[in-house]
Amino acid sequence: MNKHTRLAAGILVLVLVILIAATISFSANVSKRSGSNQNSASDTAINANGNEIVQGDNHLYGVSDAAGNTILEPEWKQLQFVGTDYLAAKQETEDGDRFGVLDLDGNVAAPFVYQDIQALTASYYLATLADTEQVVLYDRDFCAADAMIWDSSKWEKPLLTLTKGEDSFQYSLEKDVLQLVQVEMSRKTDDFSFSVSSEKLNAALLSPEEWRLSLDQMTQFLTMVKTQDFSQLQECTDQEHENAVLNGAVLADSKVTKTDSVLYLQADSDDAGKAVLTWQMALTIRDADNNTQTRTLTVKMQKSGKEIWLITEAKLG
Repeated sequence: MNKHTRLAAGILVLVLVILIAATISFSANVSKRSGSNQNSASDTAINANGNEIVQGDNHLYGVSDAAGNTILEPEWKQLQFVGTDYLAAKQETEDGDRFGVLDLDGNVAAPFVYQDIQALTASYYLATLADTEQVVLYDRDFCAADAMIWDSSKWEKPLLTLTKGEDSFQYSLEKDVLQLVQVEMSRKTDDFSFSVSSEKLNAALLSPEEWRLSLDQMTQFLTMVKTQDFSQLQECTDQEHENAVLNGAVLADSKVTKTDSVLYLQADSDDAGKAVLTWQMALTIRDADNNTQTRTLTVKMQKSGKEIWLITEAKLG
């Protein structure tokens, strides 16, 4: 082999070595990025702004921008874009692996207490608490919708049903618009049990917590009517309405022997835009001569403050 042949062979070997090294490097990068796809629990590891979930040499995940600059250091066991500005992240805690939510600056938007975070739409997410399996509904800014922790959830697109105790609230979630469309509530005490009929109810008029608080107030008042003990009436009304409410609910020489199992509710707004609730329930009443009759108790209630409902009128028809 002459000098020129040996030189050509050497150049060829060098080129092959460079190509092999480049191929290995490219494969490693692809492996890291495809790994982030698989372990980010998302359909894509790139968001709308070109930010990308990448795997570090420590086999943990971080985020880089479209130019390859590091945004979040690779220190998370799992990452998933939720919307454009947030990420669902998994980290190991004293209680095991937990999900939380980060913004792209690394700030915690939702605490690391969840077993999973499910995207319902591009703007609403359902997070399940790891310890209790209760759920929190988050909006696109990761604020808890209606500031509630729910006992359970059921998602049958476009309807989302959330429960709290014995109460059920159904939302319509279409085109990223969340609207309360149905309310079903019930209460049980030592004196009676009943459910609320909401056939004529504008569910969106109040939040679930407001519906629940109003029903708790009404339950307290119904207990007073049933027992004819109005010593705690000031908790349900104010001085302006106290006499009118008392006069409409006191039974002279009579007592309530039975209450209906359905409490009817209508909800409207007054001229100032405040909610006005009208409750009705059938009561069986026995007088001193042991005669019984069925009468209808009508109670009006209005909002007075964030968590205060006032009974303004009571009447037995």
